[in-house]
Amino acid sequence: MKVIGQLGRNDWLEDEEIREIFNLLDNQALFVGGCVRDSLLGKSVKDIDIATKITPEEVSNRLRASGIKVIPAGISFGMVIALTRNTNRAIEITTLRKDIHTDGRHAKVAFGTDWQEDALRRDFTINAFYADKEGFVYDPLDNYEDLFSGRIRFIGDPEKRIKEDALRILRFFRFYAYYGSEEIERKSIQAIKNNLFLLKKLSRERIKEEFFKIIAASRAADVLKIMEQTGVLDFISEDIHDISALSQLIWLETRGIVLPGLTVDITRRLATILTLTSENILYQKKKLRLSNEEEKRLLALSCCRDILKLLKTLGILKTIYLYGKENVLDSLLIEFSKHRSSSSYLSFSEDRLFIAFLEEVTNSSVPRFPIKGSELQELGFKGASIGKTLKILEKEWLDHNFSLDKKQLLEYALKKV
Repeated sequence: MKVIGQLGRNDWLEDEEIREIFNLLDNQALFVGGCVRDSLLGKSVKDIDIATKITPEEVSNRLRASGIKVIPAGISFGMVIALTRNTNRAIEITTLRKDIHTDGRHAKVAFGTDWQEDALRRDFTINAFYADKEGFVYDPLDNYEDLFSGRIRFIGDPEKRIKEDALRILRFFRFYAYYGSEEIERKSIQAIKNNLFLLKKLSRERIKEEFFKIIAASRAADVLKIMEQTGVLDFISEDIHDISALSQLIWLETRGIVLPGLTVDITRRLATILTLTSENILYQKKKLRLSNEEEKRLLALSCCRDILKLLKTLGILKTIYLYGKENVLDSLLIEFSKHRSSSSYLSFSEDRLFIAFLEEVTNSSVPRFPIKGSELQELGFKGASIGKTLKILEKEWLDHNFSLDKKQLLEYALKKV
C-alpha cells in the first residue's frame, strides 16, 4: 500500500503498553479506523483498533503467552479484545476478513490477508485509513479527500452496504453529526429511505446507543432534522419534536452563556425534544431503553415545566430546595431554549430575565434543613411520630423562609406538635 503521510506525535501511538501489544503481532498488523482518522484531524483519540493478518486464535495465544489478558468477545467473526498490562485499556484486534454472508445485522466472514479487501468491507470512507507503529498512514481506497472535505460516504453501493448491516443507517447520521460538513449525499439518503424497514432488525439498546451519541453532538439539531425528513426519527421515537428548541439549547450550552460547570448533557437535551409527562416518560423508558436514573431525571424535570412561574412565586431558595438545583438549572435552560425558538423577535430584555435567574441559581446554595430525626428522638418522639413531626417542622421552616434555626424549631416541636 502507498504511504500518504505520517501522523504527528500522539500519546496513544507512543504509549509503551499499546506498542507492546502491537509488537507481539510481528509487524503483521496496522492501526485502523477511528484512532487514525481522529489523529489525522487533530482530535483526541478514545478507542484503539488494530487490524492484523494473524488469526484470532493465534493472536490470543501470543498475547496470553506474554501475560496479556485477552477477552474473546467476538472470536467467531475475527475479533478479540486485549487489555493493556497495567492500565487495562481495551484494544480491539480484528483479523483481516471479508463477508461471505450477511442477514442485515450479522455477517459470516472468512479470514484473509488482503488489506484492500479488508478496507472494502468497512462502512464509510473516512473509517478506512490504516497506520503502522511509526505513524505512517495508508489509504488503500484513495479516499483521503473525503476526510478533510467533511464528506460522509458509504464504501461501495449504499443500498448493498445498508442491507448488509442496518445499523449503518444510524452510524451514517452519527458520523455526519461529528465529521460531516458538505451537503449530505443524496444517493445515501435515498438508500436509507428505501431500507427503513431494516431498522426493525436492530435491538433497542443499539438504537439508543447510536441515538444518544447523535444528540450529544454539536450538530445534533441539524442532523435530527435530516433524520426526521427521512423517516428515521419516527422509528426511533414518534414523540421527538421541537428540534428548533434543541438547536437553541446547544447554542446556549456551547457559546450562548457562560455558567460555571455547564457542559453538554444528554438527558437535558433529550428533555428538550420529548413531551415531559409521567405517562410519556414511562413509555419512552421502554422505547428508548432509558436507565432508572435517566427516567428519574426526566420525571424531576417534568415537575418544573413552568420554572419561571415557580421562581417568581416561591423564590429562588425555596425552588432549588424543593426541586433540586440541578433540575432548576436544567429547566431554566430548557424553557429559555423553547422561548428563543418560538419567538419571531428575540428581545434582549427577555433574555436578561432568563440569564439573571440562571446566574442567581448558579450562585445560590441549597438551604439545609437543620433538624434530624435523632434530635427529635432525644426529645421523646418515637416511631412514626418522628417522620410526621419532621414534615411539620420542615413546612414551618419553609413558611418562615428558612429563618428559623434549630433551637426555634425544636421549641416549636415541643409546644405545637
